[in-house]
Amino acid sequence: MNLTLKKELPIIGIVLMPFVYLTFIWNTLPEKIPTHWNYKGEVDHWGDKFSLIGLLFMLPVFTYVIMLIISKIDAKKRISLMGGKFYQLKFFLVLFMSMLSLFIIYTVKNQ
Repeated sequence: MNLTLKKELPIIGIVLMPFVYLTFIWNTLPEKIPTHWNYKGEVDHWGDKFSLIGLLFMLPVFTYVIMLIISKIDAKKRISLMGGKFYQLKFFLVLFMSMLSLFIIYTVKNQ
């Protein structure tokens, strides 16, 4: 197995966590779910449960893809000078976005 792919597998697993959780609880979700909250924590926008799939795509998946693209288009090769710092940054950003997605799904389920 390629060393780069082996290094990326934990991050890919983190990206997939919200999708796995959503798959397990999909049938227990109501058809109408909150999609936005105001500064007071009150729901001010509702949508169908399929909008969660878009949210899951936008948070961890989009973050991971952007971080991959940034490392490929680095014209001055500054990222390679960072050593493991860029990988750590990518790991923690994707972890944060996945945890945020999990929290949103959990909140929607237990509304």
